[in-house]
Amino acid sequence: MHALDEVDISLATGTWKVKAAASVLGVAGVFFGFTGIQLFLVHFRSEWLELVPWAHVALAVALVFLAAMTYRARTWAAVGGTLIGGLAFLMALVWQGYAMFHGIFSLLGLASVPAALAATGLAALAISDAARATAVRKKLHEAGMNLGF
Repeated sequence: MHALDEVDISLATGTWKVKAAASVLGVAGVFFGFTGIQLFLVHFRSEWLELVPWAHVALAVALVFLAAMTYRARTWAAVGGTLIGGLAFLMALVWQGYAMFHGIFSLLGLASVPAALAATGLAALAISDAARATAVRKKLHEAGMNLGF
């Protein structure tokens, strides 16, 4: 019996869950990036608030990178998307509450809260499918069929 007899090559790529998670992670990253760019135009009275735009941009870069890797069905990226998405959700929730209480209103910033929550949930759902794709790619690689995945 050959090692590849039980392997379905179509499982080496991501399923719809993986692609949906990657898409929403990317959208959340774009929302965070544009919110961070908006916040660079705001003059803050407290020095520690000057870090908020940088934190938004850093999370945006991380989310877009994890979206690209999640789309390639990497397990570590789906796990990272879950963790970073959760962090982004908490940061967006706290920041939007603080900002609106102090008279700063942004629809894009407000949209980043549910986007980050959806990205976190979908990335968590994609972990098992990404792990399955990773296992199939590993079996294919061990059998000498890398296929560029």
